[in-house]
Amino acid sequence: MAGEEESRVPAKPVSNQTKPSPGKSRFAEWRNSLSAQLLTRFWLSLIVFFIIVALVQYKGLQSFLMQQEQINIKTEINIFAERTLDNWITQATHPASLSDLRPGNILVLFSPDGQVRGVITQRAWQKAPELQKLLTSRLFPRGSKSHAPFVWTVGRGKRFLVLFRPLRAVAAKDSTFSARPLTGYAAVLAPLTQMDILLQHELRLYGITALIIMILGGVAAFYVVRKPLKPLRGISDVSAKIAAGEYSLRLPFSGGSSEIEHLRLALNHMLGILADTLHTEQSAREEMARFIADASHELRTPLTSIRGFLEILLRNRETNPESLRSAHRSMLTETERLIRLTEDLLTLDHLALMSASQQKDIVSTAVAEVLYDLSPLLESLVLPRLLTVRAEPLTLPLTANELKQVLFNLVQNATQHTPPNGRIEVTLTRSAGDIVLSVSDNGEGIAPDDLPHVFERFYRGSRSRQRNKGQGAGLGLAIVREIARVRGGRVGVSSERGEGSIFSLYFPGAHCGDRAAV
Repeated sequence: MAGEEESRVPAKPVSNQTKPSPGKSRFAEWRNSLSAQLLTRFWLSLIVFFIIVALVQYKGLQSFLMQQEQINIKTEINIFAERTLDNWITQATHPASLSDLRPGNILVLFSPDGQVRGVITQRAWQKAPELQKLLTSRLFPRGSKSHAPFVWTVGRGKRFLVLFRPLRAVAAKDSTFSARPLTGYAAVLAPLTQMDILLQHELRLYGITALIIMILGGVAAFYVVRKPLKPLRGISDVSAKIAAGEYSLRLPFSGGSSEIEHLRLALNHMLGILADTLHTEQSAREEMARFIADASHELRTPLTSIRGFLEILLRNRETNPESLRSAHRSMLTETERLIRLTEDLLTLDHLALMSASQQKDIVSTAVAEVLYDLSPLLESLVLPRLLTVRAEPLTLPLTANELKQVLFNLVQNATQHTPPNGRIEVTLTRSAGDIVLSVSDNGEGIAPDDLPHVFERFYRGSRSRQRNKGQGAGLGLAIVREIARVRGGRVGVSSERGEGSIFSLYFPGAHCGDRAAV
């Protein structure tokens, strides 16, 4: 049974596909690299260049050698006197060989009807009926019609340069050549074997030389290309580390070409923006987490208070009217706190939407008019403290409601940190091209550690959760900062412990103006 079970176990299929070896993968990677592409284009350019040069040189050398052969056979056929050639044809007597002929050249004599009358070479020529048949059937019909040199191919590519010369009977001196009767033709056949061998040798030598140049040039180009591309490999290595999470890295100066340097600067600029974005995102996450925690605390405190009063009323069934009124007043106070907190959160959300918008309404409000309308409320808010207002006739790029909220929040913040016998001052002046709206007090001041955070949401100094009587939720100054930012301004604060604080809003003078100019 065990044997049967073992026999039923399917054998592992043998796959023909094998993992690529490291050598093959490295070669494939190199083949797709910029170095390989540059070398390939370099070799292709060399091949095209050498082919063009080879064609030009081959045709030029062939033309030169052909012209020399044509000159030689013209000179050679003109060596023989016309009377001598005519006698050889008409009398059918001619020498078997002539030392005046160049080695390999053939002098062929034809009758007017194309019959071969004689074949003369430098050495004694043995008759070949097949060649005579070719001379009669193929060479004569072409040569008798053309008196210019031409190339005649015989057999397996053996070529001759042929020149025909018509022969006419010798007559009186005053008779023209064309009037004489035609007695035959003389043709000189110069073999082009040596010329073809020379051309093939030159072509072969040129090909070997070009191949050596391509190999040496490719090796030299490979090492020459490596150095300019070395900075790219450095960029690739640093980019891989950045992709792994090392966002603080930057591409160092490598002394490469201007294009690579421009790439390095662009990548570093992009990495800087990316790092700022990540930092902003991290800060936003931390601020959001802090905001949720603070908002939860601010909402839970009044709700817990209201719940406590309700539980007491339900459990004790209080019938004393004064106690009921006290409990109801406390619940109303906590409810109003919840409403104010909700309204402040909605205001911040509205300002955030305005900040994200591309288009903002252009507004301008006279500060003196708003201060006049708001003075009764501010004076009742600061009592028994002294409130002083000094405002030049200027305008700010805020709506009337925004300006009222800014003034109310700043004065309320000053009131919370100024003793009853203290002094609060509101000023509006020009300073260094800006319009500055300030609210100062001579209260307790702000600790240096708290100054960078006073405009953050729900911040109430030293991150303390303890609330003084009448102290808000910590959103007033955050609303002031958002209003200033949305309208193109900025906020600032200066303070000394025990001497008071100055909260200021700065708006560019180009966005503001005198009241008379409105």
